[in-house]
Amino acid sequence: MPKNGNVCGGDERWAQFRFSVIGPLLAAPPEVGELKGELHRLAARKWRHPITGQWVQFGASSIERWYYRALREPRDPVGVLARKIREDSGTHPSISMELRGTIHAQYNGHPDWSYQLHVDNLAVLVRENRKLGTMPSYVTIRRYMKGAGHIKRKRRGRRHTQGVIRWIRKTWCIRWIVFSSSKLIDWR
Repeated sequence: MPKNGNVCGGDERWAQFRFSVIGPLLAAPPEVGELKGELHRLAARKWRHPITGQWVQFGASSIERWYYRALREPRDPVGVLARKIREDSGTHPSISMELRGTIHAQYNGHPDWSYQLHVDNLAVLVRENRKLGTMPSYVTIRRYMKGAGHIKRKRRGRRHTQGVIRWIRKTWCIRWIVFSSSKLIDWR
């Protein structure tokens, strides 16, 4: 099968698999009125999934759709059975250009924030500034950020806040006092 710009490896396997299911129908077309019976016979069979290798069954309506799609395309009946990649794949149309700029600026300022914290702060900014457009879902923002290489980084520098440091010093001080005083007591 010739490589199509809209088809990738897994999609080629799907195309070849679908063609193997309907191939006998195309090679020896059933008599008038027998197509429905042949489709149900094929639907009753178990097939190996082209990606996972598990046993699966397909409905007669799916097989019929594959059959007519291949029948209408005599030049490339296999290619027409491939799964097509959407034209807008990877473009994130629900995120406006202004919001993208805001996401990039926010990430550059705070690369250690979680995705949820970014989304919460973006929601506030979108409410305050209508020019940013509508607020997309958490999943959309996370998918966009990962695609843009905005992955959460670990914090550099101090691992503890000032409050934690004071608590550590205090507990060590108390432990030292208890330990020191226990040495002074004669336990005979």
